[in-house]
Amino acid sequence: MLASTGGETTISFVNLTSVTEALSKQQFSDFFSEVTDSSERPEPRLPSYSVHLDMKLSYGDYRLFIYPMRLAAGLVAVDYAADDKAVSQLYLVGLLPRQQLAEQGSGYWNIPLLFATLVSLTFVWSVLRMYLQPKNQSVNRLYSSFCYLVAYGFFAVLLALIFSYLTVTVWQQSRQQQAQDYVEQLRASLTTDINAVFTGLQAYREYYQQHWQGSPAYAELLQPVRDLQKVNYPQLLADCPPAELVFDFYPPAMHVTADPPCSLRTFYRRDKVVTPSRLLSVTVLDAAGRSSLPSAYYLENNAAPKIYDLSHRDYFKRVRNGNGWQLNLAGRRFDNVYIQRLLNINNGTRGTTISMPLMAEPDAGSSADAGFVLVADVVLPAVSLAAPSANGLQFMIVERRSGKVLYHNDNSRTFVENIFYIGSENNLLSQTIKSGEPTGNDVRAGLAGFYHGQPGNFILAGTPVDDWALVLFYPQDHVDAIMSNQFLIFSVSMIVFFLLLIAGLQLLRRLINSKQVKNRLAIPLGFDSRRLLLLVSLVWGLVYGFFALHTALQLTLPSAQLQQVSPWLRVGLLLLIVG
Repeated sequence: MLASTGGETTISFVNLTSVTEALSKQQFSDFFSEVTDSSERPEPRLPSYSVHLDMKLSYGDYRLFIYPMRLAAGLVAVDYAADDKAVSQLYLVGLLPRQQLAEQGSGYWNIPLLFATLVSLTFVWSVLRMYLQPKNQSVNRLYSSFCYLVAYGFFAVLLALIFSYLTVTVWQQSRQQQAQDYVEQLRASLTTDINAVFTGLQAYREYYQQHWQGSPAYAELLQPVRDLQKVNYPQLLADCPPAELVFDFYPPAMHVTADPPCSLRTFYRRDKVVTPSRLLSVTVLDAAGRSSLPSAYYLENNAAPKIYDLSHRDYFKRVRNGNGWQLNLAGRRFDNVYIQRLLNINNGTRGTTISMPLMAEPDAGSSADAGFVLVADVVLPAVSLAAPSANGLQFMIVERRSGKVLYHNDNSRTFVENIFYIGSENNLLSQTIKSGEPTGNDVRAGLAGFYHGQPGNFILAGTPVDDWALVLFYPQDHVDAIMSNQFLIFSVSMIVFFLLLIAGLQLLRRLINSKQVKNRLAIPLGFDSRRLLLLVSLVWGLVYGFFALHTALQLTLPSAQLQQVSPWLRVGLLLLIVG
């Protein structure tokens, strides 16, 4: 690869083997060769001409553009051998999401818009033709009937456009309000989780302070270690080399045994009821960043006991140097604390680690806390274990400085995506995140953009951590589909009703004497079929208008209030029709 545009780091190519095989399969995938040709196919190779290919990558459906380039002088490696051949041909590969390609090709010219355009142009043409005719020229019956039909068709199309547009507008506002409510719920849950994990970590300060100062720190005396079981590693792993750690603490409901040769086997007992905890493990790092003191484990830990050097972690360096965060959570203040999203050393899984100094307020004349940092592996259920959201809502916690996605409702995108490179690097979304807005309880809505080629809107909200931003994306790609469906339902049903009404009137006129019917029913003789169609069209328009109003109220009002309003809407519609 010579160069790349953009900052998308998700897609990477090691080789073009799969692309070559897909091209070869496309070239030989005709019906007769698949049925009758049993000869061995040649070895797949990239073509010597430009070609494009539609295929599914690990990140979605893409169209690949391959353009060969032949070099005048071959390229060889710096440490090449004598028998190595120079590379004389390179391939320029471009990727385009299939969804963007479909939008570029089709645009907005769908069937409903084409239908509305044709009806409108026909109506304009018929009116202009009638207006431009000489005054002394007569209009035959066929052309006048055609003009009436086109006029009523245009009336139906116009009403359908207005009602469908109003319905979609109310639906968009309802979606935006739903997204904002979801953002508020996420932010409140995240604040609760962060407050809970730091409050729980503070409870271990007393025990580790006693342990560090050399006082007898027994599990029976100090909370919360008093409620845990103390596991002695020299006794449990007697046949193994001496472990660096002497003992650790585990929950009483967890069964801890030796797993030959020199590892552990930990699991919760089935007969015990376990209350989920946000704290997974707690330990203390000394001034060198080593976890040499006993730890408390609330999650199964099957690795052999080992002391890790964690001096390179930000959660240790920031708190050790006094550069942590100041958080105000539910009326409580936490000074010099830090939260780091990282990959765990043991198994490489994504995790969250929090830290705070061992001593809350060290004395100025003493040796303070000797650089000891209290750390814990935690889980924040609000963002790590969130239930799947409805209507395609996607949230993420983003680091403002770098744009890195720390949490995502799709965990596979955590640490992979960068919000700054999803669209243009200079778009309003990136600039707003970098500026530090919004803060506190403010919400910034109405940021239109694309997410993985899908159009929609972004909502930004502040978090308890100033360095983080809560980003919510809700798609709008099905707005056109909803409006198209509403338009087709309104327009087609109204046009079909008009056609059936006209056909019925013509049939009754041929079978029944209309004058006698008017005399018996006391209907004025001047009330002809044209006035009847005009009256019916107005009534039909009122019915559709109240239907669109009911749909809008259904999206905005709760079901209990809607049940109270619906009877009044029906009464109002009947009064308008009768009047």
